[in-house]
Amino acid sequence: MNKLVEQAPKIIEEAAKSPLGLLALMILALSVLAFFFFRKASPRIRVGIFVVVFLGFLLLSVALYRVIQVGQESPHPPLSGTVIKLERLPATPKGGSHLEKWLLVWIAEFHNSQIFIDKGSQQGTRQGDYFIVIESERDIKNKEGKTLGTMQEEGSLIRVVEARPNFSICQLNEFAYKSYSKALDARLAQATDKDDHIDLEKHPELLAPITVGQKVIAVPREEKAAWDEISAAYDRTLAPDITDEETKLRYADIIDKSNEFLLEHGSGYFAPKALFQKGFAQFQLRHYQESIKTFDQFLKLYPFHVSSQGAHEWIEKAREAMKEEPGAAK
Repeated sequence: MNKLVEQAPKIIEEAAKSPLGLLALMILALSVLAFFFFRKASPRIRVGIFVVVFLGFLLLSVALYRVIQVGQESPHPPLSGTVIKLERLPATPKGGSHLEKWLLVWIAEFHNSQIFIDKGSQQGTRQGDYFIVIESERDIKNKEGKTLGTMQEEGSLIRVVEARPNFSICQLNEFAYKSYSKALDARLAQATDKDDHIDLEKHPELLAPITVGQKVIAVPREEKAAWDEISAAYDRTLAPDITDEETKLRYADIIDKSNEFLLEHGSGYFAPKALFQKGFAQFQLRHYQESIKTFDQFLKLYPFHVSSQGAHEWIEKAREAMKEEPGAAK
């Protein structure tokens, strides 16, 4: 008995590693208690207690089994679709000369264009949903040629403005200019004729940040809602006539919301932005050392992100501030 008592912590620790282990431990513990409590009771009472305890164990086992099954189920993959049509593209200047002078204006006007995707309300899409446009994807294979997975380069973000039964109409929400510039050069090179001329009046779709045939993947609604909370928290820091103390509380709120976001959606589309906002808020609170750590983490996780240069710049600003403000939080 003494040895059993000595080993009890280890037994509990091992049992806690799995639901079935916990179940076995509970059965054992209740059986021992039942034995001591009812060992002097009449046979009828002992049989009754046994039936009650047995039914309790049975119900508990069923409940645990369901929990285990739910935990082992694979999560549903996010809804994906394809861009099938572009409409209401901006007009291009005649001759298409001096592309660099009017391209940015053309891109700005493209935000009002219509982007059709092949997923609608019958597939679960609804107004206000967001889709990530995939710029490119490639298979990763081992030396035997077996596909290990797929690498995807994420591009712009589009928003559903109207969901029809079998298709949706979207508009550009966020423009991924870094991936666009690479894709544009390749597209224009392919469309150039033998005289080194491109008729952009007839083919304005060549300039579009999004092209027909590109894959799109839905952003989970919970993730977008959580990101909206961070954005709203940042907007509150810009409100006029707020005190310094209120400003500090609002930046602290950004940090809290960013931490919650990263805990729940650490691999999501908006995770880099949430981490960046956290580092920015820490800087504004003069928590420079923490800000540097956050931006260092950002650069390790997202070295090729469009905001990577910004992360480097905030790290330098934080280091300079630490030199100039000896009393600042480090």
